[in-house]
Amino acid sequence: MFSAMTRPPSISEDQWATFPAAGQALIATLLAEIAQLKVQVAHLQQRLDANSTNSHRPPSSDPPHTKPAPPRRPSGKTRGGQPEARADNSPGRRGHRPQADTLRPLPTHPHR
Repeated sequence: MFSAMTRPPSISEDQWATFPAAGQALIATLLAEIAQLKVQVAHLQQRLDANSTNSHRPPSSDPPHTKPAPPRRPSGKTRGGQPEARADNSPGRRGHRPQADTLRPLPTHPHR
């Protein structure tokens, strides 16, 4: 971020000139490390702020102090499986038609 020759904006030119080169290099290194740590803290804060409503995490991973989701309003549909009528609106059974598998006799082969 800052090299030993450039001064940070928070330090005046007069003060910067009084620092030895080793001190300037140390300040530049520390400021670069602080900037890197700020990025890391921001990333970790995003992870802390994630919950089941704004990420892929399951509701069981939410902290205990969070409010539960508001109850859903009823949609008017009946609970359970598919409706009685088939896709072509004809009456009848639901699901697949039963397959009548018949057993065929085994072919007779001479024994070896």
